[in-house]
Amino acid sequence: MSHCIQKPFELEDLASAILSELRWATPGRAQGLTLPDFLQLIASEERTCTLAVAFNGEQGELSFKQGELIDAETGQLQGNDAVHHMATWSHARIDIAPHCAKSINKIQGTLTALLAEGRRQQEAQEAGTPAAPGKKQDAALPEQATPAREQRVEAREEPKRASATSTREGNMATTREILSELAKMPSIDAVCLVARDGFLLDSIARSGIDKEMIGAIASSGFGASDSMGRQLDKGTMMISMIEFDNGPVLLAPIGGDAFLVIVADKEANLGMIRLKLKKHSHELALAAAI
Repeated sequence: MSHCIQKPFELEDLASAILSELRWATPGRAQGLTLPDFLQLIASEERTCTLAVAFNGEQGELSFKQGELIDAETGQLQGNDAVHHMATWSHARIDIAPHCAKSINKIQGTLTALLAEGRRQQEAQEAGTPAAPGKKQDAALPEQATPAREQRVEAREEPKRASATSTREGNMATTREILSELAKMPSIDAVCLVARDGFLLDSIARSGIDKEMIGAIASSGFGASDSMGRQLDKGTMMISMIEFDNGPVLLAPIGGDAFLVIVADKEANLGMIRLKLKKHSHELALAAAI
């Protein structure tokens, strides 16, 4: 054994250790992991690989190129439909090959949105209600399909409305519940979920704070931090913090299309903020379908 993880540990830490040990140089196998979490981890680390997965007698294959899911298939399903079906596979067996088996991109939309849509479809099926017409296609539409700002606003409002009711036996929190949990931390002035173009998706803030202004200003800071990390070959940004006389501002990516802004005062516990961000960022991306 070359790696030891002390209990208790997070699933993300276990998955990261497995990926580190495999080093993506030789085929490997991971068992007992939640497939959606594992897919998100591969995407965040921008890996190139092919996953052969098995769950409850079903088989599937997912192909990643530099962290982008470009193809998926299981049974008679291919592309987006296959991802939707595999989105709820929990303790799947995962065989990893360090190369991308496909060359043509057959996936439309972000991985986070596809996984969220798969969960929504299963919840609708379990509840015995038909899926809303057109919602499946909306979740996978590429950004260029809605160039006008009014259309982008409408497209973003739909996942927000869905997130308020898309609960699974009360276990999946809404964006508002997650933002409220973050805002409960001492010395927090504002918590804002912002699209990468500066559009405010949701927020909780003290009275008198201009939340729209926070979104517009923070988008340039987030873009600069993200660009700097990539240019310096530091990979994907996790958290960026800017410290001022009266307190820090923290920026963290949420899914592929948004980021979180936390405005705090100088008495804020930065360690606690980082811990909460790590705990809730993936959950927030799923709830907001971004």
